[in-house]
Amino acid sequence: MGKFGSCVLSKAEINVESLDVSTIIQHAVKTNDIKFLISEIKRVWLHHLPLRQQIVDLRERYAIDWIPGEDVLRVMMGDRGHIVCTLKLDTDYPSCSVITLVKVEGLHEDRDVNSVKPPYDNPSLEEWLYFLEEEFGKP
Repeated sequence: MGKFGSCVLSKAEINVESLDVSTIIQHAVKTNDIKFLISEIKRVWLHHLPLRQQIVDLRERYAIDWIPGEDVLRVMMGDRGHIVCTLKLDTDYPSCSVITLVKVEGLHEDRDVNSVKPPYDNPSLEEWLYFLEEEFGKP
């Protein structure tokens, strides 16, 4: 209890690894602002939810590894999954659909990753994965 019997926010945890709210929690604990904590986590969650659902849906069709702290998605393609493509998503994805192929591992020949991209503007994550599957084959 704080001064005069008031409540004190001393700790908060979120059990969703892909949702980094550590700075929000630190600020809310420091300022003892529960209203801020709830509203900011809600805001971040609502922004995060569409991407989280998209990742869940894509995992049903593709061998992917989502690294949320880096906004990176790795997907296995090609014969027996020997080709691994690394995509970097804009921090505002999906509201800003900028996705960049940053690396392709496991190819027998050198290939400029800048030349590997879907033939249309601002492809979604699903469109990127479909394109990479067409380009390199299914695992």
